[in-house]
Amino acid sequence: MRWSLLFLVVALFTACSGVRDSQVSTNPDGCERRYTLPPVAHLETDTMLGSATYLGNGIWLTNRHVLEDSTDVRLDRARFRIDHIDEGEGTGFENDWVVFKSAYRLPGNYPVDFEVSLPEGAELLIMGYPVNGQSRYKGMTLSARVSKTPEGIEQPENIIVLDPGAAGVQNNDGLSGSPLLWLNPKTKQWTIVGIYCGSVTYNQPMWPWGSKETQNYIGVRP
Repeated sequence: MRWSLLFLVVALFTACSGVRDSQVSTNPDGCERRYTLPPVAHLETDTMLGSATYLGNGIWLTNRHVLEDSTDVRLDRARFRIDHIDEGEGTGFENDWVVFKSAYRLPGNYPVDFEVSLPEGAELLIMGYPVNGQSRYKGMTLSARVSKTPEGIEQPENIIVLDPGAAGVQNNDGLSGSPLLWLNPKTKQWTIVGIYCGSVTYNQPMWPWGSKETQNYIGVRP
């Protein structure tokens, strides 16, 4: 009996702590595993779990995982598993986001695995956003670079938005939600072009910024 109890305690501790060498994940039972990604030059990850919304021709993805530290990790390729898909109303920016047409079947038939790759020289940022200056996540950035544009992606000079979860930004009208980012293909700088809240996308400009922390973290307006 003692050994059974000891084994149970060790198993629970292991499930909640995890090995601190990969990334953060939240289990269905609410037990959060925290990992730290190593600061390597190139890294591939294939265990990110998230949900996606089908917005016209493009995909808006929520990535639930965040990094414990603000380590800058460069990715060659990021593979995501979608466990939930909602049909959105479209952002009005469909022509500005990377379009995945036949890379996988949407909506339906999930969970779905797919890869996010970037045009040469571009960077993909996955960030934690503050709400009213407060953030439940520590600041983190994932940068990604690829040597070529994969097949099946149109208009590769721009990129879809990735947001690590429940945190969001707030605009002048007090509307909070997840930001829609647009990558300027010439300057390689990001612009917030809208805000996503529930199943509705608001396309009004996000200037001035909802908080100074967000402005400093994302960068300057192109």
